[in-house]
Amino acid sequence: MTPPRLATVVIIDPAGEPVGSVGPFRTVLPYWQEVEALVEAVAARCGLTVWVLRMLHAELPAAPGGAVTYLAEATSPLPGGVRLDPIAAADLARLADDSSHRAAYARLGGPAASVAWAERILREPGRADGQRGTGGLSGRHPVAHPGVGTDAGRPSDDVGAPGTVAQTRTWNLSAIWRLESAGERMWLKQVPAFFGHEAMVLRLLGEVAPGLAVALIAHDPDGHRLLLADQPGVDGYDAAIAERIALLDVWVPVQQRLAGDLLSAGTQATTSDPSGDDTRAVAPPDVSVDMSAGCLADVPVRHGAELVAWITEAIAPHVARVGLSALIARIAPLVEELEAGGLPVTLVHGDLHMGNTRLRPGQPPVLLDFGDSFIGHPGFDLIRLADGLAPPDAHRLREHWVASWKRLRPTSDPDQALDVIEPLAALRNAAVFASFLARIEPTEHPYHALDVPFWLAEAARLLHLDIVIEEPTDG
Repeated sequence: MTPPRLATVVIIDPAGEPVGSVGPFRTVLPYWQEVEALVEAVAARCGLTVWVLRMLHAELPAAPGGAVTYLAEATSPLPGGVRLDPIAAADLARLADDSSHRAAYARLGGPAASVAWAERILREPGRADGQRGTGGLSGRHPVAHPGVGTDAGRPSDDVGAPGTVAQTRTWNLSAIWRLESAGERMWLKQVPAFFGHEAMVLRLLGEVAPGLAVALIAHDPDGHRLLLADQPGVDGYDAAIAERIALLDVWVPVQQRLAGDLLSAGTQATTSDPSGDDTRAVAPPDVSVDMSAGCLADVPVRHGAELVAWITEAIAPHVARVGLSALIARIAPLVEELEAGGLPVTLVHGDLHMGNTRLRPGQPPVLLDFGDSFIGHPGFDLIRLADGLAPPDAHRLREHWVASWKRLRPTSDPDQALDVIEPLAALRNAAVFASFLARIEPTEHPYHALDVPFWLAEAARLLHLDIVIEEPTDG
């Protein structure tokens, strides 16, 4: 059973000087990155408006739940007569830490700068989504919602007061604010540099397959900020097998189309038959091959030798030397066998679970969150989509995926991919989380602390290897 979250908020002023602490608050959601309730609780307790910057300390070694201390920046003066609790000595010491891996939105002034950027976009006449600039954002109007879109099972028509902003989430992989402007809801998302390619992927998908992914309104490439349209519907965490199949029906043809563009642009190698002209119907005729290749230029390449090298480098600090040699020896042959099946190198979502979709009755799923996307084998998306399904449903989903690719690539052998991809998917997952740990500040490591050993152990099980998993030293 997940323990409740008990959150304490340490507050500093806009100059970075300590003000005091508030809490602990017992929150309904145990997930550490969900901060809207904390902003509301601080306002209710002491009349102070804040931006949550980052997590300072967690009692438990891994998320979620437990006692968690956050750092927040005050955006309004402390009301007269209100006294805050003193800041614990250990938390005062933590304020002096300045990690080079800290996200821009986790630094003093970071949230204010991002909201100011969004306000400038909203004030521009004829802004990117075709709406006129009609005022900006003022104050905060928190309405319950964690993340892009809306709460699972909750429709997105609960629009708050015009011209308001509410911080909903912040952690090492993103910060998210809900915006209301002139009766229109949007989402401001900021990501670390290693997810910086997400905006260009969304831009491309908006041209190639309008409606497949959440709409990008504006993009700040220097600050890695995205202004996103609200997507009606509900989060797809509880999606049935039919909705997963519906997702394959819209996603696989787009992957086929983009594979053809990458091949035509000379940015991938393939041994498969590039036939499949029917998939060209997913894109308007004016979407060029060069645009596809250009938008995908910064997406990480994870196939062939690049995939082998990336997995090897990422997991090396986490595996004892003897076991590492045995594990590495298996990676290259698996990749070679996987890619011998004739499926194309293409855009892969990278985290294709149904929680990263929005669902509406009678409509295809809409995709969110392309930060994990890469250029590689499309089978990795299937493995993630089937994760957690009962065996009969997983088998049905896989059969549908095989038939879909066989129809688009008649000379390919999708079944061959399924024979070898599961241990590679586990190794890729371990490498993904290991790469997060290498690029985020140490206080955020508990978010992913259990993921690397879990997926390494799963890969070892699938490969029938006996390995020792080690804790890497923070460098």
